[in-house]
Formats: sequence, C-alpha cells, structure tokens
Amino acid sequence: MIINQSVGFTFIHIPKSAGTSVTRFLAPLNGPLDLEIGGTVFGEEVQRAYATRHNLRKHSTLAEMRGALGMARPPGDMFLSTFVRNPYARLSSIFSFLRTWEGYNPDLLRLMKSFTDFREFVASGLFMRLPGPDGMFRPQCDWLTLDGAVADTVRWFRIEELTSAIETIRSELARRGADASRLSDSFPHANRSGSHDPRGLGLSADLMERIDAFYADDFRTFGYAHQGPGS
Repeated sequence: MIINQSVGFTFIHIPKSAGTSVTRFLAPLNGPLDLEIGGTVFGEEVQRAYATRHNLRKHSTLAEMRGALGMARPPGDMFLSTFVRNPYARLSSIFSFLRTWEGYNPDLLRLMKSFTDFREFVASGLFMRLPGPDGMFRPQCDWLTLDGAVADTVRWFRIEELTSAIETIRSELARRGADASRLSDSFPHANRSGSHDPRGLGLSADLMERIDAFYADDFRTFGYAHQGPGS
C-alpha cells in the first residue's frame, strides 16, 4: 500500500491483483513523508514496524487505513486507486502461490500441497471457510468497502487492461504535479505465480458455481462475467 502526501495519491494493494508490480512502479514518487508499506525492499523492511505500532500493513483495506489514520472519510483530494482481477483467475493464482510460499504457515503449506490440483482445492471449499494469509481468500470488494458499500471515491482498474490503466494513472499523477519522468517506461511484472485463463481451468459447473456464489460481489461490482450454467 502507498499513501503519498507529496503528490496526493493512495494505492490499495489487494492480494494477488498485481499490487506488488504497481507498488514498485509508483515507489519512485515517494518521499520521506510518504508511506510505502510492502511491495518493495524498503516497504517490506518497514512493514512489521507499521503493523505493530499503527496496524497498517501491505494489504490493509481502505477501512483499516481510515481507522489507523483517524480519518472520518477518505481524503477528498487524494487519488485513490487499486487493481482488481477476474475472480476465477485470482483464486487460481492464490492456489498456486500458497503451494510454494514458505514464509507464512507450514501447516497451511502442507494442506495446500495436499490438493492434487486446483479443482480439488475448489471442491474442498477451503477458500470459503478461512480468510487465508492477509485475508487473501476474501472477495476483493472487502478491501474497498466503507460503511457497508464499496467506496465510490476509489478508482479501480482491471489487471486484464493493465497497459491502458497504467497510462491513465500516469496521466492523473502528472496532472497532480508528479514528475512522470521518475516512473519507469516499462511496467514491472513482479511476484507472479501460476495463473490461468479462467476459461481453461477445467472446472465443472458446480465448482464454478461455488466461485460465482462466494465472489458474487466482485463479479457484480467489477463487471466480470460468470462462466457457470445460466450465465
């Protein structure tokens, strides 16, 4: 996550939705008075201290930011943005990531490795029963919700439209006075894990319905199409 007072923007890092890459792209605009938590070498170094003292983390939600910073509402002059992802592909990416990540919970790692494939994982319903590390199994809408609804002050972009989204962000920050020359011409694709085109995941109709139901808010809010029966 980034809260940049120098230029006037906040980036909300939703797990497994290109957040590390976006953080690294935006980090050159941060100065000594700006918050950069997770996503970069510097951000990872300070994350534990901010979590302990201020309850702010790499994957803090908008509501958690508001609570930690004592804001009655998100700052009106801030450009609030985030990236979202097709729920099928995102859950597949989470599955692949948690089968290789050794930095969290060895019991969870063993459990994730016990699944033969993604279909068996979805059939287990584990993602519906547990929040997962940093809440990553939760719907993406949870990161953007204030007072029971997704905040209309947040500009969300789909990672499937990454190139045009980055140019929109670059233009908006330049309009706010940012030195765009400090931003990379190429976009860093960091922290990638095995994910798939949602059409090729090999899920049965009932397994797709599980994902459709659990992530219904994400499908509806971000305009992704259901691929189960009746869609």
